[in-house]
Amino acid sequence: MSSVNGENVFGSMESYFSDAVLKEGSACVRVESCFGSVTVYVPSAWRIILQDIETAFGNVEADENSAVGGGSTLYINGEVKFGSLEIHY
Repeated sequence: MSSVNGENVFGSMESYFSDAVLKEGSACVRVESCFGSVTVYVPSAWRIILQDIETAFGNVEADENSAVGGGSTLYINGEVKFGSLEIHY
């Protein structure tokens, strides 16, 4: 996997990456959510980098993780308007 796009309007979406294999050790997830919630579940060995996430009356929350080097990296970007984005290990 190298990239994923997720769009959610007036609902909820859950994405599970527990069995995913990242091409060349990293991938990008683009999330667009309006009036809804998006929850992303990732393996504990992965490192998450939140970048360029625009929020308008929304919030982004990520669990803390102690993964250090050597694992895969997932870049998450996008837009959250009147909703939420949560990342869980």
